[in-house]
Amino acid sequence: MNSFFLLIRLRDLCSAVLVIAPNQPRRKRPFRVPLGPVFPVLGIRICLLLMFSLPAQNWWRLLIWLGIGLVVYFSYGRRHSVMSRPRPSPRPPRDP
Repeated sequence: MNSFFLLIRLRDLCSAVLVIAPNQPRRKRPFRVPLGPVFPVLGIRICLLLMFSLPAQNWWRLLIWLGIGLVVYFSYGRRHSVMSRPRPSPRPPRDP
């Protein structure tokens, strides 16, 4: 089960490298990915290959935990959202 989530995170990391590198070309980086986009694309493909080779039980667990997480996230956000609080009405301008 943990390996499944590790593969998802690694796939996301490879995707982030592909997105961030071209969007911020002038940013100073202590390390550059060798061969540009080749390694991140290979990483994404290998992660997807490994993910799809896992049994269907792992996918069902993922969907169930994702559903539970989304319910918790949105129910908490609905109650604690700053945007859901009523705004004070603006005061009318005072006549001098």
